[in-house]
Amino acid sequence: MGKKAAKAIVYMAVTPVMLIWAFSIFMNIPPVQDLIITKINESLGDESGLEFHARNIRYSFPCKIELTGFTLTKDEKVIASGKKASADLPLFSLLTGKADLNSILLENAYINTSGMFRSADVDGTIGYARLNSDEIDFEKELMAMKSMEIACCDLHIEQKLPVDTIF
Repeated sequence: MGKKAAKAIVYMAVTPVMLIWAFSIFMNIPPVQDLIITKINESLGDESGLEFHARNIRYSFPCKIELTGFTLTKDEKVIASGKKASADLPLFSLLTGKADLNSILLENAYINTSGMFRSADVDGTIGYARLNSDEIDFEKELMAMKSMEIACCDLHIEQKLPVDTIF
């Protein structure tokens, strides 16, 4: 094997690693994080009127997203806020419109969903929550949940539908 072929193989092996490394550095630049938050606000606001703010967004390969100091509002009413939220998604799952969500983690969060869902209102604080899901369909707004862990919570849940209602 010649020197040119060996160089080509080395370049093919190193290039993806360098791209991932450059992407991870690029995602931690504050103007890029501001752009991401702006894009999230545009996509949330167009359909639902939600507004999102985060002090810091951290992305790590393959697809772990961590938010610190986040707030989600609708018509100036706080729906959710917290110290930390993170999501672990398989690579490229968001491109299909459906996502297999490995986990969502909330720490020191406040939730108030009054008037948002037809079946129940949830209001209170969550010290720690971890959700594991099989699939989220963003178009249909559906999520199939495998398991949920909650600790240090003070939640008020008000069911709006009759107990015998089948979903």
